[in-house]
Amino acid sequence: MTRLDRDVGRPTFAINLIARPPASVRNQLSAIQDAISVAVSDGVLYRCPPASLHLSVFQFVWSRSNGGLAQEPIWNGCKDRIIEGLETVISSTDALILGRPSIEAGESAVILKFDPSPALEALRDGISSRAGLHHLSTNRPAIQHVSIFRYNQEVPLEAVRGLCGNVAIALTPWAIEELALVRENVYPSLDLELIHSFRLRQRTSR
Repeated sequence: MTRLDRDVGRPTFAINLIARPPASVRNQLSAIQDAISVAVSDGVLYRCPPASLHLSVFQFVWSRSNGGLAQEPIWNGCKDRIIEGLETVISSTDALILGRPSIEAGESAVILKFDPSPALEALRDGISSRAGLHHLSTNRPAIQHVSIFRYNQEVPLEAVRGLCGNVAIALTPWAIEELALVRENVYPSLDLELIHSFRLRQRTSR
């Protein structure tokens, strides 16, 4: 069965390093959402708004179970050190390319999952070596994905998977050249504050 997400719209405190899709990719993601909305029964899915669509690179304060507020003073005490460390890691990392997406319906969300990116995992390795030093409730995503729907109803999961499996995907490769460190105030990413932005190293042509 799908799992109803009762936290949608609730206040939270989370700190997340994300990649936002450029307008062209965001429009294509919205078109995929349109197609899924037609395929799946009305009312089953909560559509993540276009402005909230993102790929999570690393979550420095992971707050799904407790709202995260107890982590705020810890974050405030180490924020500057983490930003400095991120500048070092990200500025020496080449721009990333994500491709070959597939739609996957899980118990808690419908996601667009990309082929594994060794470069992104190497970046996460570099971040992890610093994040664990500050006693934060961190979370390293296990895959490369964008959540495009959550659930308004509890329905058989296999039925949703079957319907989503019939949806065609048209998405150009996503070139990630910039990352944003954001504070999430309303779940899921409905109210964000930019803390700092980072540029990845640009690939040089030969």
